[in-house]
Amino acid sequence: MTIKERAIAVARYLLARLSEPSTIKGLILAASAFGWWRIDNTSQGEGIAQMGLLIVGLINAALPQNTLYQSKGNG
Repeated sequence: MTIKERAIAVARYLLARLSEPSTIKGLILAASAFGWWRIDNTSQGEGIAQMGLLIVGLINAALPQNTLYQSKGNG
């Protein structure tokens, strides 16, 4: 496998992971946690964390449950 083919395979893998709701939610939670840790002002950091939780909650509410919890390969 050439370097170009490996790069394409990695890019396809990353794009497939980014299309999953759990990856999006995880990135949002990680970004909001990092923002909370990085901000010196406590109230502003709490606002960032709350916004991240709000976005993840909206994603959970908006997507059907079978989209969130699909079992791959079992049926």
